[in-house]
Amino acid sequence: MFEPSGVLVDDMITISCNITDVEDDVSNLSVNISIRNPYGEWNTTQASRLGNTFYRDWVAKDPEGIYLARCEACDLDNGCSQRNGTFGVYRWINVTISLNSTEVWWNESVLISGTAIRSDLSKVDTSEDPDSDVRVYINNILSAITETNAEGFYNVTIYAPLSIGTYIINVSVKDPIMMRYFSNTTILEVKPTYGGTKREKESARNVGCYEQPMIIQNPDGSIQTVVARICTWK
Repeated sequence: MFEPSGVLVDDMITISCNITDVEDDVSNLSVNISIRNPYGEWNTTQASRLGNTFYRDWVAKDPEGIYLARCEACDLDNGCSQRNGTFGVYRWINVTISLNSTEVWWNESVLISGTAIRSDLSKVDTSEDPDSDVRVYINNILSAITETNAEGFYNVTIYAPLSIGTYIINVSVKDPIMMRYFSNTTILEVKPTYGGTKREKESARNVGCYEQPMIIQNPDGSIQTVVARICTWK
């Protein structure tokens, strides 16, 4: 009956019904399509027709929520039948992500924070609804669940994976009004990092480094002295 099942505020949705198995010619039918908003207010209009399909184009407006649509067809004898369905009207939610560091060591803590704000600048508060939340994924694996507050702000601490690599951090916020997820992603690099001086390099985290003079033979047969830096992870 609907295409699609949900629509953003200010976008258009087509509500249609296909009428068959009627005694009268469909051109003799009176077909109305009505829409009821979450406040219980009805809006009714005569449907347009294309063959056996009757339809209505409708531009979504506030309020957000679940709408009821009704297609009612009446014949020349005032015999009527109807069909109901529902669709959702919602606003886009912008989810922001901030990491306290985008390059960390394995198993190092990472503070993730951000906001969830609707297109009308209203804040998304998931803390008052047990069915809505904020979910943090690392490479599509759930890592943490938290909430936004009345200001639309969230923060949570996770721990970096134990393997070196580049990871995709996804934050998904479930809208408490429409129960739809809106998300955003960022990149986290897990790798060893060092300071700029030799002393910093040698003392960085639990890495021990030392330099060892070595004599090597080049492919042309010549002999050369080099200094090799050897680092070990404790």
